[in-house]
Formats: sequence, C-alpha cells, structure tokens
Amino acid sequence: LVVDLNASLGRNAMSGFLTNDGPGNLFYAFTADGVLYGNNATIKNTESINWDQASFKNGVHSIRFTRVSNNSLYRIFAI
Repeated sequence: LVVDLNASLGRNAMSGFLTNDGPGNLFYAFTADGVLYGNNATIKNTESINWDQASFKNGVHSIRFTRVSNNSLYRIFAI
C-alpha cells in the first residue's frame, strides 16, 4: 500500500506525522522522489512518528506500508 502525499498535496509534504491506531505493528518507508524508498521501519500500536525538513530536506513524496493487515488503522497528517 502506498500513500502518495505528492498527488494529494500537489507537492511533497514538508512536515507531518504518522500514527498507528491499529492493534498491531505497521511497517513503513518514506520516499522523497516517489521511486527510491528508505529502509522499512516499524511503528507500534499507539505510537506516532513526526517528520519535518530537518529530517527530510526535500520533503516526503510517499509513504509505503508493508505487511498491512485488514484491521490496520493509521492516521497521516501532512502539510
């Protein structure tokens, strides 16, 4: 599953957060160009991660989720 922030915003997201509201872990990776993703990372239930220009100079183009179950719940806020 890929969430294309660039398509939604018309540009890369310069800051935001990702929260896992589901019962299990989410495995995710960011890309700044829509092609090359970083290493997969894990976000556990109720955890949130934030990003900004300090962590992603060119912003976040997309977020790719791997091993997402049918009952996965997440929130993304991006600006």
